[in-house]
Amino acid sequence: MEKRYNIHDLVSVGVVSNSPYIIAGYDHYLRFFEDPKVSEIDYGVVDFSKDFFKNSAGHIIDFSRIDSGICFPKEGYAISFDKNKIKEYTTYANRATNLFVQALLLVKGFSFVHGAGIEMKGRGIIFPALGGVGKTLLISALRNHKDFKFFGDDYVIVGGEHLMYSYPSDFSIYPYHVPLFNELKNSSSEIYLKKRNRYKLFYECKRAINFIFKRIFNSTGPVLKKWNASYVKIPAEKLIQKEKIGKRTVLDASIFLERYDGENIFLEPMDIDSLIGRIMGILDSEFNEGMKYLSLLASVGEFNLIEFRLSQETILRKVFSHIKLYQLKIPNSLSPKEYCDYISKDFIYEI
Repeated sequence: MEKRYNIHDLVSVGVVSNSPYIIAGYDHYLRFFEDPKVSEIDYGVVDFSKDFFKNSAGHIIDFSRIDSGICFPKEGYAISFDKNKIKEYTTYANRATNLFVQALLLVKGFSFVHGAGIEMKGRGIIFPALGGVGKTLLISALRNHKDFKFFGDDYVIVGGEHLMYSYPSDFSIYPYHVPLFNELKNSSSEIYLKKRNRYKLFYECKRAINFIFKRIFNSTGPVLKKWNASYVKIPAEKLIQKEKIGKRTVLDASIFLERYDGENIFLEPMDIDSLIGRIMGILDSEFNEGMKYLSLLASVGEFNLIEFRLSQETILRKVFSHIKLYQLKIPNSLSPKEYCDYISKDFIYEI
């Protein structure tokens, strides 16, 4: 099986695998960009085979350098970074997918931001935020507005002269999201979430087994491969009308979403140094699992981590210095319905 993706002519990805789980895994992030006509691949993914990584005597190497990269045979993983081209050999999906895409985006003068992105009345608005703050709730409250366009609810891409590009990866839907999306009522996704809640101990045991196997036995992938998480992944086009998914827009404002212990929800100005610092911190947190691979590549001279961080900060500062900056303070006590009511009624006029 093979899938090819073209991310706004900035980064091309090619996945070749015999595993439907690997193909599905990369689809979670990239399905919107599928393009079988892509010829030159910037980020290639293939199945890992220990036969690729034996020494001249035929022995499996525990850890070694390979051409322009590193290899972990017991982990079932290898990565090379050569002349701004990435090659990944893997046994399961998404060890560091967005981090590797980020490394390639930075070369082109673009960067990810962890947050939601929309266009309202022709104005691009980005909502940087930590996970769980309310990005998906915000999208659910605005998606049916006639002037709305969707760019992402997890990551978006920024660069150039304050431009935002879409990155509409699959929605992560938790039980509290279901009432806000009519399409999910009585769907297989809702049934799974109810079943998962009812048999929570069973599913948590399955996840624990996968975790233990990975840590103790240096797993090459989960033992119990069926979905066990407390949320479901839903393709963006199942929740957002296709014509409402944007591609590129000019940013007019950034609104940082933040939960706090107060009682009132309100919008206030934000300074650029605080914003950039927090966006960088969130990206560090989101990329944390994959940073060990870039660090090891750096240790063998195949990647420059200092240049990576400087490029990221320079691009972000250039983009956000041209637009209005705010933060939206959201009380922790505010229910999903109250938050959505505010977004769809009051907030829509404030922005």
